[in-house]
Amino acid sequence: MASVTLDFENENFLELVSEDGLIILAKGLGLDRLFMKFLKLHSDPRNLVLVIGSSTLYEDHFKNDIAASLSNNIQQIPRSVTNEIPAKEREELYLKGGVLFVTSRILVVDMLRKVCPVDKVAGILVYNCHRVTDSSSEAFILRLYREGNKTGFIKGFSDCPEHFTTGFCQLERIMRNLFPDVIELRQQMTPSMTAIQHSVLEIMKACVRELKETNSLLESDEITIDNCLGKGFEQIIKIQFDPVWNQL
Repeated sequence: MASVTLDFENENFLELVSEDGLIILAKGLGLDRLFMKFLKLHSDPRNLVLVIGSSTLYEDHFKNDIAASLSNNIQQIPRSVTNEIPAKEREELYLKGGVLFVTSRILVVDMLRKVCPVDKVAGILVYNCHRVTDSSSEAFILRLYREGNKTGFIKGFSDCPEHFTTGFCQLERIMRNLFPDVIELRQQMTPSMTAIQHSVLEIMKACVRELKETNSLLESDEITIDNCLGKGFEQIIKIQFDPVWNQL
């Protein structure tokens, strides 16, 4: 029995099909199901699509699922390319087309040695794309690909949104490594959301004012609303109260 695809999953799929891009979902929202739809879409010997960033465990899961859904049509089942396969056989696999799971280390070698026909690669699917840093093998692969193929697609998938909030401009850097256009959109808050935000800020101001009035040990310059919004506010309070913590 086929699983029912939810509306938001269909929207994500249709939006990412039309252009290069990066999709980030929270864990449990079905990233693997969305990724599976792309694998099935491109499981065609007439096109060569490469998958990087996936683990062996996930590769087996994806291949088994596709094999079951395609009635074990061997030509459409994705294959894996590893260092255990000789270069000549790897070249033949690339020329046969379809979806290929390739380890980053081998793909770098095959691209540099022209074993992989970069100009014939229809596109690259990047699983766990939050790992694509400036110095990663995946970033180097994508740069080689875009230098040798200006029309193929690049699509990134991740279910680790927390990785995009660490460091400076992490999201922008990953998008740049994936070669999609970086467009920042800002959603205006509704009147209700604005009222809630205003109320929360008023509560915070009252708390800060009470802290200052009832604790002479606190340095007023450090206890501000701006500092309250940061992750280090708790540490600031702890440091200032530490000498008299046993009296509180």
